Amino acid sequence: MRKLTLLFIAALTAFTISAEELNYPTTVINGKTYYIYKVQKSEGYYAISKRFNVTIKEIVDANGDGGLKLGQTVYVPVKANTESPNHQITASPHHQTTVHTVQKGETLYSLSKRYDVTVDEIRALNPESDILSVGETLIIPSKTTPIAVAATTVAETFKSVAENTDSVTVTYDTVEEPDEQFEKEPRNSVRIAILMPFNITMHTESDDKFIDFYRGCLIAADSLKASGYNVTIDTYDIGKTKESLFNILNKKELKEADLIIGPAYTAQIEYVADFAARNHIKTIVPFSNNVPQVKRNKYIFQIVCPQQELYATVIDKCLEEWQNKKVLIITPDSAGIRFDKKEFSDMLAKELRSDNRYCRYISAERMAAEVNLITSIDSSEFVLVIPTTNHVKLTQISDHFDAIKSNRITIFGFPEWNDMLHKDLYNRPLYTFTNYWLNFNDTETLKFFHKYNLIFGVPYPQNNPSYSIFGFDITLFFGKAWCENGRHFEQFFDKEGSQMLQMNFNFEKINGGGYTNHGIYLQTYDKEGIH
Repeated sequence: MRKLTLLFIAALTAFTISAEELNYPTTVINGKTYYIYKVQKSEGYYAISKRFNVTIKEIVDANGDGGLKLGQTVYVPVKANTESPNHQITASPHHQTTVHTVQKGETLYSLSKRYDVTVDEIRALNPESDILSVGETLIIPSKTTPIAVAATTVAETFKSVAENTDSVTVTYDTVEEPDEQFEKEPRNSVRIAILMPFNITMHTESDDKFIDFYRGCLIAADSLKASGYNVTIDTYDIGKTKESLFNILNKKELKEADLIIGPAYTAQIEYVADFAARNHIKTIVPFSNNVPQVKRNKYIFQIVCPQQELYATVIDKCLEEWQNKKVLIITPDSAGIRFDKKEFSDMLAKELRSDNRYCRYISAERMAAEVNLITSIDSSEFVLVIPTTNHVKLTQISDHFDAIKSNRITIFGFPEWNDMLHKDLYNRPLYTFTNYWLNFNDTETLKFFHKYNLIFGVPYPQNNPSYSIFGFDITLFFGKAWCENGRHFEQFFDKEGSQMLQMNFNFEKINGGGYTNHGIYLQTYDKEGIH
């Protein structure tokens, strides 16, 4: 196995090029020598740090943390030697600089007054900028000494398989589990193994989501370290098949992990779950909703549950939300083919009636007429439940929406509707539920976007769900739980759930098995957006 120490490069290729081998011009600023370098396409702080064998912090110190643009001039300190730096998280005071883009009418003198520095201090960092041009970037020294935001790397190692295994037989060394202790046993440190199909040697665009997930894990580890916890992340490329996994599971160092995050594909879960049980390692399965092992393996934590298993939780939230509303349900047909959510509507009706709440079935074919009749004699607010995700049936039903006269009707639908892009389904206020939701106006979310751009030098990718925040939420939640409460951290889970940036973690124990996440968001779509 080849051991690589790195944060990331776009295609997960590890390299270190001695800057002394590169022919770049240099300049001396305040007695220190810098390379003068133009940012290339898709380059960020990390790529440049590896090209010149310096840390991200050293680049940010010299150029400010305002982000990088194609063609931008950056100053990179020339290293006295080219030995790899010690890749540790740091948060020490440093002299910060600011990158300023020249505007029309600005001069060195006006900028010196604006930033409270001298003209000579600006010239020292920008020796070729006596005559300013609009759009030119300048490095402005700062009088302040803030705490560093970014770090060189969070991961201490990134490990990949350099050779194939000739055997598909898995052997394990069984480790005796310590006596059960349910009191708090804070460790203040955690070692996390991430098992993802990065496919280093045959990386394709479809594998990018796993890179993004890993980036989120690194940002979470950075946050944990900033809180005083010691975090080690060991990352393994396990490919997509069970065969590609076996060589990793036989590695002695994997047994040293406190937590495992992965795998991504269902075909590999069985083998990782078996390894986790034999070695008593808590394992978080992040993506798959098909994890039968969780029913018999107490070490498994399933993040995404099948929708049917969430019905009881969804109904509880609906009953709480609809305290002052009455419920109408479209009558499912007997075959239940087109009304594929009949199980949900039956459970909902049963709970409503047991709670002495108003619930009435109405015909799909006469929906508008029946709703108009009911609302004409009852001034209450109503929820209309449509128990189907069949596109044809939904189209037929939505054709009746315009004929509904009352504005006191809110529709209840299902997550699958969001993929249909059927605009008529959103003409009225709509309730639905989801496993994940990201508030783009939230302060902590915006901080995450900023840190993502700062560390990786690229904009935050717009995907739903966000794989990077997926990785962030999982690593932060479980890493903190381990550090604060020890190996039996699940005993201290908040019964009300823990809301992260994108996920709502509310784990329920399966008798004889592990834990499944029943945290959901009940959402309302209306003209003002999503609530």
